[in-house]
Amino acid sequence: MEELKKKHSDLQVLSREMRTVNGQEVCCVKYGFRVQELDLIVYAYCHGGLAGTLQVRTCCTVAAFDECEADFTELLNGLEVRPTAHPGLARMRQGMGFAAKVTVLAAPVLGIALFRFWIRTDWKMALLITAGIAAGLFVFAWGYDLVKYKLR
Repeated sequence: MEELKKKHSDLQVLSREMRTVNGQEVCCVKYGFRVQELDLIVYAYCHGGLAGTLQVRTCCTVAAFDECEADFTELLNGLEVRPTAHPGLARMRQGMGFAAKVTVLAAPVLGIALFRFWIRTDWKMALLITAGIAAGLFVFAWGYDLVKYKLR
């Protein structure tokens, strides 16, 4: 919504509510704005979960919305969101982003470690040791994130 408000300063959220559609919670949003002298209303369902995010939007002019709203509701209520077969695996895949950020943030420390090991050994061994430390840090951060969220 913030991105749309940047493009359309006259955007107004007409309604926002949570609904249950075929056993899944979705956010129902209706908002209006003006594009090239046309007043439009967007009627959308949004859902987010481990498998990803989903937005289904319908749109028409304000004048035609009352006539179309029942058809839009029927279409949107036909939405079927199926949970992922392996939510633990989806969570593991999503958790890698946190681990990558932690590893990147540790780059200065890894650089110092590389330099210190290089002074004491040859550069190949120093690089190998530093890569091992980076891999260990990545796996630790990934595991921490998984345990924190209990593979939900």
